[in-house]
Amino acid sequence: MALSGCSERVGCLLTTGCRRRRAGWESICRRVGRSPTAPEPERWTHLFMERDLPARRVGTWKDSVRRAVDAVVALSMPGGQCVAEPLLRVDGYLYPHEAVFLYWVARSAPGDGVVVEIGSMRGRSTMCLAAGIRDGGREQVYAVDPHRYGTRDELRDNIARFGLTGHVEVVVDDSVTVAAAWQRPVRAAFVDGDHSFEAASADVNVWSQHLAPGGYLLLHDSTELNGIAGPQQVARLSCRVGAMFDKIGTIGGITWARRGGSGFDWSPPEHGKWVFDGIMGSSKWLRRLTTGRS
Repeated sequence: MALSGCSERVGCLLTTGCRRRRAGWESICRRVGRSPTAPEPERWTHLFMERDLPARRVGTWKDSVRRAVDAVVALSMPGGQCVAEPLLRVDGYLYPHEAVFLYWVARSAPGDGVVVEIGSMRGRSTMCLAAGIRDGGREQVYAVDPHRYGTRDELRDNIARFGLTGHVEVVVDDSVTVAAAWQRPVRAAFVDGDHSFEAASADVNVWSQHLAPGGYLLLHDSTELNGIAGPQQVARLSCRVGAMFDKIGTIGGITWARRGGSGFDWSPPEHGKWVFDGIMGSSKWLRRLTTGRS
């Protein structure tokens, strides 16, 4: 599992040995008021961190360095200059080649309809989608998030900072509730909300029904490169070629699936996939080899 997000923020990069890992867990317990003798979770997921830590945890030098590296890496890919600034300024859990991928889907995916994002937080992925909408002259991004962690105002501030207010509609509500009353065609749905199996499955099921023919379902944190059980299981069960989808693929932690019936032969460009997914896979293998944990 990639630890570049959550573990950097709590100062415990758990990459070498059980002793360092245990010290990191005890540090988290002290910060959230748990007993340091509590057992560790089986998986270290950013969902666990988000539930237990305050929303505003940015600003350390490690965060700044990571964001700067992400921005530089994005600049090496076509379209990366359009997402480099958000990657540099907005914290979040999104790899640079994933950011470029979202930009191109929002900008160039054929057909009519809006883009819906499930789970926005501070808006790192929101800015990438909105930049594509802006540059492609397409319809809006609907950023759906209940903002239980108090990030609504920060999201809106970031949208305004990058001049994207006219391209993003912030919807503060539960995604399933929003989907029940939804009446517009959706060209792409980026699902990155609650990462439990039940919630991710519900998000995928309700929003897949709103996809226009040729529309794209994008499920984050759902590949072997992330190791997050809920979205992974949903991707295995739902993102398959069949009655609903006619093409599937992965890039970084994103599983994508295209709804059939459109006649379009367009597929999203996967810039940086082979290089960066190879690096991530090798890093995960090395971590498993040295620590015995994924």
